Amino acid sequence: MTKAQEQETKRHGDYLTQLLDIAIQVAEQDRTERLKGTIPNGESYGAIAPGNLIVRIFERYSNCYLIVAYDSSNPSGDVIYLPKLLDTAYAWILKYDSYHAKWNVKAWNAETGNRLFSRLAHRLAKE
Repeated sequence: MTKAQEQETKRHGDYLTQLLDIAIQVAEQDRTERLKGTIPNGESYGAIAPGNLIVRIFERYSNCYLIVAYDSSNPSGDVIYLPKLLDTAYAWILKYDSYHAKWNVKAWNAETGNRLFSRLAHRLAKE
């Protein structure tokens, strides 16, 4: 691997780490607001991230969340088009471990592949 490829890979990795940190912050804010009762169950929550990205969170079941980060100019950013959005966005399934008070990544669409991740997300949505 050339030096330029290594630098680009590192930059992209740093960007994804930063994006995941933002996703976890949004998930934590959503979790605490749901505990307070200010966000009703079943509602999605969104935030703006650097680089014109929108981070959207969907509660799937107790302490498990689907986080989707997509470009704000993406026409499929509507909740109705969530399956299509999963193919073009960064997405994570995060689970909050209340015993250890920390967030864990259960799955990430770039790691598992969009199809497998999409199936997992849909399966969690039905639970």
